[in-house]
Amino acid sequence: MALNITNHGGGKSIAQTPTLTLTAYNAGDCMGGMMTFNNATRQAGGLNKINSVRIIDNHNIKAQLEIWLFDAAVTFQANHAAMSFSAADMQHWIGVLPVASADYTTLGAVAGANPKNLGLEYTLPGMAIYGQLKCVATPTYTAVDDLTIKIDVEFLDNDVLQV
Repeated sequence: MALNITNHGGGKSIAQTPTLTLTAYNAGDCMGGMMTFNNATRQAGGLNKINSVRIIDNHNIKAQLEIWLFDAAVTFQANHAAMSFSAADMQHWIGVLPVASADYTTLGAVAGANPKNLGLEYTLPGMAIYGQLKCVATPTYTAVDDLTIKIDVEFLDNDVLQV
């Protein structure tokens, strides 16, 4: 019996726009509710990697953020609440994607951040990644849809065919 291993590779970019409020956030606050990044794997149980994240900031606020990611829909905190997770929730934690103020570049009235080489590998029991933004600074946004979060996912899993 021989094994034929095919690496399909590939990947995709998955976007979410959290609903923000127009009052100042405190450092440590949750920003928006749960974000669901659907189809973040080619198959349940497959190996994947987030190499980069892109933040589109429609009003050039350039706030330092963290994107907390989980492999299940854990108990996420409400918008403006202090971020915290239970020990049971943390069993589903994939990792944190940090976005520093220095990661942003301004073009006109908008800004974008693109931290690269993150190398966050994960497997999922299903097909989605769940996440929430944590504010590290104290920004005030001017529109509820000021931020768009895009995670760039690479599919690393192999198909194995026994012949």
